[in-house]
Amino acid sequence: MPKKYIVTNFAYGTGPYLRTTELALAFNNELERRGHTRFGIVVPNVYGEKQKRIMLEEFSPYADEIFLDEKLGQLLKSIFYGDNTYEQALAKWTEDAKKISAEAHQYLSGKFSVTSLSGKSREIDGGDIVMEINRAPRIRYDIAPAYYTSFGHISEILENSLKVPEKISANPDLLKKGVGTAEWVEKSAKVHAIAYPATFSWKAKYMPKYSTEAMTPPIARLYAQNTENLSRGYL
Repeated sequence: MPKKYIVTNFAYGTGPYLRTTELALAFNNELERRGHTRFGIVVPNVYGEKQKRIMLEEFSPYADEIFLDEKLGQLLKSIFYGDNTYEQALAKWTEDAKKISAEAHQYLSGKFSVTSLSGKSREIDGGDIVMEINRAPRIRYDIAPAYYTSFGHISEILENSLKVPEKISANPDLLKKGVGTAEWVEKSAKVHAIAYPATFSWKAKYMPKYSTEAMTPPIARLYAQNTENLSRGYL
């Protein structure tokens, strides 16, 4: 039974919760290789049974190690796109990010209930969370050292959008507000791992935004490739 925990934090969609879980498992594998106890992994359950099914397909050997948290998932979901337009979602995020972040911090600071992928319930003490692994997060937990991963900083993407008004039709004032909100979330991380090639790595004078930034290989699992018995394709 794990005594310490990693918590994940991610943006909308299927990829981010899978990638952060993969990173947490990779961290656990390294702990185990060095003779240490593996951590439990707390994953916000944003998408209900669909998310649980996909995660079971991907991570069934670790079903007792990964724990889904519905309350934390609902907090994240509240600042995701949903059925809103981009501008509506951006406005909602910039208005609510700090409030939702404070609610997440308060929630994770106490005792809360989770359910493992294998269906076992457990109560966790927030004091046992020792690390956050995130991917392009929209809020901050401020509960443990956070390790940020992304293809690029959201603040830089929004900032560069202001330079091409003929291609990006969003309200400039809203984009500027988004830059500030994104920076507030990003700067709380202890390490910023940016997957290369990154959003702006094509620039001749690409400069890291934060002193804790490091370029890394693409953050995705390399699946085994089987080239045997493949049918011939046709042009």
